[in-house]
Amino acid sequence: MDASLAELLRAAPGRWAWDARRLADGYRTAYRAEDIRPAASLIKLGILAAAWDRIERGAARLHDRLAWEPEEAVPGSGVLKDLVPSPWRLADLLTLTVTVSDNTAANVLLRWLGRDAVNHTMATLGMTRTVLANPFERLAVPRAGYNHTTARDMTELVQRMVTGTAISRTASQHMTDLLRRCQAPCAFAPAPRPLAPGVTATWPVVGHKTGRLDRLRADTGFVFGPAGGFVLTLIGDEAPAGRLGPWLFRLGRALLAHLERAPRVRQAL
Repeated sequence: MDASLAELLRAAPGRWAWDARRLADGYRTAYRAEDIRPAASLIKLGILAAAWDRIERGAARLHDRLAWEPEEAVPGSGVLKDLVPSPWRLADLLTLTVTVSDNTAANVLLRWLGRDAVNHTMATLGMTRTVLANPFERLAVPRAGYNHTTARDMTELVQRMVTGTAISRTASQHMTDLLRRCQAPCAFAPAPRPLAPGVTATWPVVGHKTGRLDRLRADTGFVFGPAGGFVLTLIGDEAPAGRLGPWLFRLGRALLAHLERAPRVRQAL
């Protein structure tokens, strides 16, 4: 492991896992990447992929409308719970699920898709140790297990999205566009800042999805900049989220810096 990463890891609270890759040559740094961890809202990307699988098979359209009832509203992140129940466009529910991590929108999609369909889609995309067992924020009902994933699985999914191989090239483009619109701060790189009114910096291009529980902070996503393209997942748990949060950013930025400066991997002839 890189010395600077090892030093940060020794000082950080809780336990950590990551899988970070450089797309140009396949260079990878990983730490406990196969460890099963609570998925939190990272697993909403599995719901996103399953929805696009249904769309690409011709069984749904983005302008289809899905109804929901007031009793389906759940606490936690998002805004749908505070709005008047109405049939919502599938496109809007997907947008809310990713950009503001809306729990109610995610649950409406999960009911529509079915848990088995989501898990099947994730498995076909190489997420072999990821399972969606329960809806979000419904602690009053019996738990069938817990939603879990690994850093490797999440990075594999994001890499497929950015390389156009998650469901289809069209689906991948739509999914990465939603990741770019995530409203939470990114652990790996800051979003482009406006240079002048109406003008936005070209670099970096950042897309990601965060996850948070009482004792977990996580982020998964991609960064494209002058130094190349990178996909990264970082998960910290077993400490209060308030303590893990600052370290998520310290370790995330350190991971990106390591990928940028690591020697190039010689490609086999």
